[in-house]
Amino acid sequence: MKKILSLLLCIMIFVSVIPPAFATAVDLTDEEINGLTTPVKNVASTADFRVDGVNTMIADTPTKYLFKPASGDEKTYILLKNVNADESDGYFVMVQDGGLKADSADSAIAKLRKVYPGTSADGTTQAPTVVFDKDNEKSVAYYLNTSDYIDTQFPVMKDYINDHTWYTEGTTKNEVNPYKTDAKIALPSVTEYKANVDRIGVNSVAKGQSSTFSPVHFMLRTAHPGWIDSKHTSSKYTTKAVWLAKNNKGTLTMQNESAVFYWQNVERPCFYLNEDFFKNVKIDESYFTDDALVTEIIKGFDVDTLKNAGYSDALLVKLGILKGSTEIATLTVDGETQVGCTLSAEYELADGFEQSEYTKFSWEYSDTQDGGFTAIDGADKKYFTVTANLNKKYVRVNVTLGNIDGQGETYTSDAVYIETLPPVIENVKISGEAFTGGKLTVSFDTVSGAPDMTKSRVIWYWSDEKDGEFTVIDGENGFEYTIGDEYGDKYITAAVIPANVYEIFGDEVRSEDVLRVITAVDESKLETKLTNVYSTPKDITIIDTASPSKYTFKIAEGVTTADGKADKKSYILLKSVNAKEDDGYFVMLDDGGVDTTEEGSAVNELKKYYPGTYSGTDAAIIAKNYEMPTRTFDASNKKSIAYYLNRDEYMKAQFPVMHEGGYIKDHTWYTEAGILESGEVAYASKSKLALISVTEYLQNVERIGTVGASRKWSVTNFQTRTPHPTVATAKHTSSTYTVPATWLVSSGKSFQAQGVVYIWQTLERPVFYLDKSFFKNVKIEAGANSAVADVLKEIMPYEDMLKMGYTKDELTKMGISENYPTGKNAVIKGHLASGDVVYADYDFLHTGADGKEGATQYQWYISNGDGFEKIDGATGETYVLTDNEIGKTIKVEITPHDTDGNMAKTISAEGAFKVSPSADISFTGADIGGITNIDTVTSINASFAVNAKSAVNVRFYVGVYDKETNKCVAINNPTDTALSIGNSIYPVTLGGIKASANNYIKMFAFSEDDRPLFTIEFFRR
Repeated sequence: MKKILSLLLCIMIFVSVIPPAFATAVDLTDEEINGLTTPVKNVASTADFRVDGVNTMIADTPTKYLFKPASGDEKTYILLKNVNADESDGYFVMVQDGGLKADSADSAIAKLRKVYPGTSADGTTQAPTVVFDKDNEKSVAYYLNTSDYIDTQFPVMKDYINDHTWYTEGTTKNEVNPYKTDAKIALPSVTEYKANVDRIGVNSVAKGQSSTFSPVHFMLRTAHPGWIDSKHTSSKYTTKAVWLAKNNKGTLTMQNESAVFYWQNVERPCFYLNEDFFKNVKIDESYFTDDALVTEIIKGFDVDTLKNAGYSDALLVKLGILKGSTEIATLTVDGETQVGCTLSAEYELADGFEQSEYTKFSWEYSDTQDGGFTAIDGADKKYFTVTANLNKKYVRVNVTLGNIDGQGETYTSDAVYIETLPPVIENVKISGEAFTGGKLTVSFDTVSGAPDMTKSRVIWYWSDEKDGEFTVIDGENGFEYTIGDEYGDKYITAAVIPANVYEIFGDEVRSEDVLRVITAVDESKLETKLTNVYSTPKDITIIDTASPSKYTFKIAEGVTTADGKADKKSYILLKSVNAKEDDGYFVMLDDGGVDTTEEGSAVNELKKYYPGTYSGTDAAIIAKNYEMPTRTFDASNKKSIAYYLNRDEYMKAQFPVMHEGGYIKDHTWYTEAGILESGEVAYASKSKLALISVTEYLQNVERIGTVGASRKWSVTNFQTRTPHPTVATAKHTSSTYTVPATWLVSSGKSFQAQGVVYIWQTLERPVFYLDKSFFKNVKIEAGANSAVADVLKEIMPYEDMLKMGYTKDELTKMGISENYPTGKNAVIKGHLASGDVVYADYDFLHTGADGKEGATQYQWYISNGDGFEKIDGATGETYVLTDNEIGKTIKVEITPHDTDGNMAKTISAEGAFKVSPSADISFTGADIGGITNIDTVTSINASFAVNAKSAVNVRFYVGVYDKETNKCVAINNPTDTALSIGNSIYPVTLGGIKASANNYIKMFAFSEDDRPLFTIEFFRR
């Protein structure tokens, strides 16, 4: 037993003198301190980083010190200057970007903090050590040097990281003496940081971050020299302080913080890599700049070593390690041998590769093939453009290859003969927007030669007809042309006369493109503003049934064409939209037409030739290479639905009676803008038939039903010609074709963007304008109180309707009364002299006892030798004669109307004399002060408009007269009024009267010698 106790005691004594296993941090002896090449010296503050008052700390690491493995590791690293290490220690390296955030669970700092967060207030936890010791669990070194940490953080470098002796500063009062530690991985010390302050930027982007923190820190392994305490986590824990480098919004400082500080702190370890790393591991080639340190390292290895590492030939050539060939096997001159064309030196190497930066070229010329050759000034590139002075000369090229060692042998090609021919072109194309104000551009394909765009000429032509004679557009010879307003509804084409830079001209080539110019519209000049929509309008009610019968009509039973064809379709009478007074009546097909899938429909015809871009797999369809149709409504363009709607055979088949009678008028259709960014402006186009526009539909929404009674579809659609303002294209036919999109109106009470050849349950419902002669010559059938009744009443008297074959019952049903007006005894009253106002008078009669005059219509005419011609705008009861009528006879046509809109036959009267030159006094007008009804007049504020050539006296009168007896009931008391020379207004008043329907007003004037000068009557009828 004594022996056993003695043995245990010996063992305990022996163990007590062995240093603890974790004590690998060893204080430096004076001899070791003095032997260091860089003394380990702590700093007191940021001030120790200042030189001449300037802080030497930097925010960003210069790129020339950076490198990154080509794969396997996303971090970037800094190559540092070795500190207290020799070359055999390897390359000193520190993490730049991609390091762990100190608060991430995998960081060494976080692992240390988890176990030794610091001394807590209640004493339940322990503080870590600030001595860097990889064998001490209380040191961050322990966690930095675990195999898991190294394998995970440095997967590419792990086998190349050297063991190293790290020298670390002590504290001021020697709480920690300067010491050394053996480890693979460390955090930088103050001494190492200061030695590399010009290389280590404080900024760093942590793993998982897209940018640097603000502020950002990285931790050093050096304890604070004052051996001070530091708090963290709301001052709950206390540790000794270490140094941190910090960038706080541009201010760079050294800061003391807890040994486990983690807020916006990037863990940036450092270590020494052995030379084999750069031999065996490929570096990202983008870091090999001319001044990069990693470039110098790589240059120290041979070609085979670097190729085995995976480096590209291009990089090795760039580094001067791999050298290009200097031998050429074959050399020729390639290219068209004409002035203006480009020749090239084409050659094959005997072996290896070319370092083109060393290659030299020189071009030469001679008058003869075997003569002496002269160098061409400035021709020292692989490619050479033949100049005019070399025409009819021989040209050859010399090529010399080289590499970093110098130039090789010069090789010379065979000479080629330069003979210049005029350029030859084909396929002249015109592209752009064929609108007035739009820009057209000409292009072509070159067959041979070198056409010069500045020397070649473009000739633009126009014509009234597509196949007509074309006239040159003067002053336009560029490749771009902005279409003038005068060429709206004309045809334009172009031709190109190619020329090379030396003005050698080829043959003129005319384009096969002949474009119909659409007239762009100034919408401010339209009566109804064009309105496109971006979705189904909320403020309208789409009629999802048949059209209201009040607005529909049919051609009467028994009315046929000469060959016996009848038309049983129904039509809608619409309100005219942006139409002139003589454009006729706006009509839309209601029911009975074709649907868009049927043979003979315009949509079906368009789809046959231009179904759109095909996206299917049928080889037969792909071979046809179908083209896109257009959504521009242009009757001259086969790619437009307008072309097929306006073919003679279509109109003859769909509207036989209207077509045969010539009743469908040519019309200018105004269509809304589409996608403005694509140049789709509002425009005008001429044709007989159209599809309705959105604007026209919105103006007539209460008249147009979406459902045709002849179709029993669940949903019925009809197309418009209006381009969708945001959707350029749409699909059709199981989505295998793509075509331009227009608006479609659906009985589902919606607007839809659909293709111009949309075919699902869609009726083709054209619109057009009918001449008024249609209703004068073709009997129609309409419902009760039809809007068509107003048309009939305004274009013909009742008796003419009866002569057309209408019965009184039919007319009564439509809302046309058998009581109608008549007129007789038409006469022109007034002084027939230039400058004077004359007026039309007649006797109004009515077959009904209560019939009264309504909006009677007037039209004034002037004789032209062969009859009378209409005076534009002269449609009032009065007319002021002009010098244009002097020596001519005037005429007025009067069409009486009653208050129900019924009209009488037109009567007329001619002036009793030819119009004479103006007199000294001209009465240019008379006004009764806005009186519209004689029944309740108690006073009259009248005025005379007079143009006087001399100052004479005139008496002005206004009186009230009895219609039956023509006796004066009341009249003003006139005085002599002196006229002013020129145009003046002279007021006359009459008060204290009590007029009735049995009275009328008369205004007249006398000269001072009682000669009548002027008379006009109001409310006489």
